[in-house]
Amino acid sequence: RGLGDVYKRQIQLSFLINSDQLTDTPENKQSLAMLRNKLKEIAESPGTVLKEFHVAGTASPDGHYSSNLSLAERRMRKIEQEITSILPQYTLERVYRNPHAEVAPWEEVVKLLERDGKSTEAGKVKEILAKHKDIGAQGRALKQLDWYATIIVPYLDELRVVNYNLSLIHISEPTR
Repeated sequence: RGLGDVYKRQIQLSFLINSDQLTDTPENKQSLAMLRNKLKEIAESPGTVLKEFHVAGTASPDGHYSSNLSLAERRMRKIEQEITSILPQYTLERVYRNPHAEVAPWEEVVKLLERDGKSTEAGKVKEILAKHKDIGAQGRALKQLDWYATIIVPYLDELRVVNYNLSLIHISEPTR
């Protein structure tokens, strides 16, 4: 049979504001444990080869773009190092890794507002985004909204994440 299954898994981790420290939540602990266990299982399974491991860090758009991008990079590197530290060096040397960091655009907040049925607020945010093309100017204009702190800020936490994808191939022994 030769090649077996290719798996793709994704987990999401959330962080404290302006920090590369994970929030202390059961979801984060469970996600990290799940990923570590999966990577350990892959490393210890005969015939299973970890081919790719991708880490993407995302910061919210609140604040200065360059600072947010740097923060996303720090989060991504920290978590990648923490997770891959359980793998043997010879495994890591063979794995394709393509780390990526980004700042979520304000349009992501619009999607979250719409998801939760806040169409009036989403419409107002869309107007501001259409008027201001620069992400920094958009943020400054959005902060002028009376409801920025109560409605928009809670959504920003959903944008402060690191996502992982891993692909593996299971090499099956031929059956006779």
